[in-house]
Amino acid sequence: MKITIGKKIALTTDLPESETSETQIQSAPGGEEKISLQELPLLLYVEDENISQRVVEKFLQGIIKLESAKTGQEALELANKTLYEGFLMDIHLCGMDGKQVTEELRKLPQYVATTIIAVTAFAMQGDKEKFIEAGFTDYISKPFSRDELVTLIKKHFRK
Repeated sequence: MKITIGKKIALTTDLPESETSETQIQSAPGGEEKISLQELPLLLYVEDENISQRVVEKFLQGIIKLESAKTGQEALELANKTLYEGFLMDIHLCGMDGKQVTEELRKLPQYVATTIIAVTAFAMQGDKEKFIEAGFTDYISKPFSRDELVTLIKKHFRK
């Protein structure tokens, strides 16, 4: 299935159209063991486009638990109510952008060293380094494949 989101992102997935969220689910194609949802890390995906949210949720189903926020302000409110193990942060958000949200998260003691991954269309040479300097832990540029995203997530959240 190929999904194109505006001019910002084109993602492809080899996942079936319908998957179920059960208490015990198989963690993605590849024959890995079944993992209890309670054992999966909880991340917050800050993204203002519904289609992008749904695609990333589908890509990461069974690998992490994913909640979402549409704005930076909503992300900060959720981050103060729930302790997340990491964040996927879109850069272009309405109002407060992803860099500003990351700056605010880094001021909170519980998130000083938490993994925050920039999810962005910025893909020029040197962009990754700029995001790392701005307080992000890592970076992935749009468009990305399911395998690229899963590899990045497993790099940071393998238990």
